[in-house]
Amino acid sequence: MILVDTSVWVDHLHRPDARMLEHLRDDNVLMHTMVIGELACGNLPDRAAKMAMLQGLPRISELSNNVVTARIEQRKLMGRGIGFVDAHLVLSAVERKDTRFWTRDRRLHQVAGDLGVAFVEDDGNG
Repeated sequence: MILVDTSVWVDHLHRPDARMLEHLRDDNVLMHTMVIGELACGNLPDRAAKMAMLQGLPRISELSNNVVTARIEQRKLMGRGIGFVDAHLVLSAVERKDTRFWTRDRRLHQVAGDLGVAFVEDDGNG
């Protein structure tokens, strides 16, 4: 399964991405409430239909703020150039077996790679 970051969704919702469409068709995409919230704050084309589609995707188990704060310390994620929402997302992927995290944010991708959950767009990911 793949947890998809807001950065990938923004690109896809404005200009459909063939790879993303394939993963959606194959039911490989997970959603996180924080991503829905970030997308809800923006201007989406065909907003009602897009928000309904996003709300209908399977959800990843979300970590509490306290757990994320503790994991930031345990995994030494401070000073890495990511924010609290980013930490929520990448750590949710870490906690779920066989899940990759797809982002186009350079720093967040590096953190995901260091944690062993990065989805790499150009290698097929096995």
